[in-house]
Amino acid sequence: MDDDEGQRLLAGASLRQGGFTILEADSGEQALKVFQQHQPDLVLLDVVMPGMDGFATCAALRGLAGDRNLPIVMVTGLDDVESIEQAYQAGATDFLTKPIQWLILHQRVRYILRASWTLRDLQNSEERFRTLVNAAGSVIMVLDRKGRVVEFNPVAERFFSLHRGGLVAADFADTLPVIGDWSALMGNPQSFESTIRALNGDEHILLWSLSGFADAEGVVAGLVIVGQDVTARRRAEESMRKLSYAIEQNPIAVLITDINGVIEYANPKFS
Repeated sequence: MDDDEGQRLLAGASLRQGGFTILEADSGEQALKVFQQHQPDLVLLDVVMPGMDGFATCAALRGLAGDRNLPIVMVTGLDDVESIEQAYQAGATDFLTKPIQWLILHQRVRYILRASWTLRDLQNSEERFRTLVNAAGSVIMVLDRKGRVVEFNPVAERFFSLHRGGLVAADFADTLPVIGDWSALMGNPQSFESTIRALNGDEHILLWSLSGFADAEGVVAGLVIVGQDVTARRRAEESMRKLSYAIEQNPIAVLITDINGVIEYANPKFS
C-alpha cells in the first residue's frame, strides 16, 4: 500500500519478478477493504500517507488479522528511533527504509515470509503437543532448574496444588526423591513409585519417571515429570497375591487344568 503510484509500480515489478501475486491500494481505507476481501500472506505498507497513515492502518490490519500470524512490513523514509518504535507498537513485523533496493525487494519479502511460516509451523506444533499433553491420562509436569513449575496438564492439576511460575507445592515436593545431579537424568530417566493423597482426599499409587532436558547450549534446564496412576494395577496384583496365598495354604486340594485336561496347577495339598 502506497499513495505514490510510481512506488507501487516499482514494488510491483520487483515482487512479480520474484513470483508473487500483487494486490494494490492507494490509501489506508482501501488497504483494509483489499485485506478483508483477499486475506494476503504479507502486507507492504508505507508510513506517510494522506488521511489514514501507515501506523493507524497497521494497527487496524493487526486487529483484522486477529490470531493469524500476518507479516506487516512498513516502508518509511523516517529513520528515527521514535518512528521505528511507533511502527512496532502498531503491530509491524519489520520495516524497510527508503530508498528501497528494488532489485532485492522480492528476496527480502521471501525471507520475511519464510520466517513467518516457520513461526506458524512452530506454533502449530506447540499447539498439537499441548493438545496431546492435556489429553494424556498421566500426570505431566515440567520444572525449570530452580524447581519452579513451568507447565502442567489438567491431570496434574487434579492431584496437586500447582501454580505456573511458582515452586512445586509441598504436597508434590514430598513425593520427589532427592536429586543431586540433574544432568545425570539427561537420557537416563529415573523411575520410582509413591503413594500420594490427591486434592479430593483419595489415595493413589503413581509410577513416576523423571527426565532432564537441555537448553540451546546443552546445559540441563529442567525436568519433565510423568506420573502414571497404577493404583488399579497394584490393587489387582495385591488381590492376586492374596488369592494365590489362600490357594497355596488351602487344606483342600486344588487342581487347575486346561480344556484338554492337562494339569496346569496343583496346590501342595493335592500332592
